[in-house]
Amino acid sequence: MNNYAFRSICIFIILSILPSIVFSQTYGKIFTKVEADSLFGPVVEKQLLEKVVLEEALKKTDKVAMFKILNNKLTILGDKRAKVLNTTNNIMDSTTNYVNSDEIFHTYSKTKLEELLKLGGEKETFVENRADVLTLTNGVFTLEAGTDCPPNCD
Repeated sequence: MNNYAFRSICIFIILSILPSIVFSQTYGKIFTKVEADSLFGPVVEKQLLEKVVLEEALKKTDKVAMFKILNNKLTILGDKRAKVLNTTNNIMDSTTNYVNSDEIFHTYSKTKLEELLKLGGEKETFVENRADVLTLTNGVFTLEAGTDCPPNCD
């Protein structure tokens, strides 16, 4: 292979990979539970989510998971706001599959959620509403610093 062909291939590979590296964002930061309580205040409302249920929901999305607790129901959306889980006390509720496009969900990167489950090491995760934020806690670790969808729904 001559030098020109090698350079062309290298440039093609770099230009193919670069956009996914530059434009991919990670939503979420993991804190200790003590830090989260201090930074975000006490938990106002929470829903228990079994680790295996969350792991199954994460299998249905590639990049992000979006969470909302409303009327004691936890709803999780995946990429492009596709519903991946709607529960009441960890029981799947198929009565509604529609979510209004203007409903605000709190978004975290799938990789950060997987990291939380690994670090926390517990079988139970709590999705928690606090005064101004939604957090997820597993063991002594809490995930926050996500983003809202809308407006950030990618």
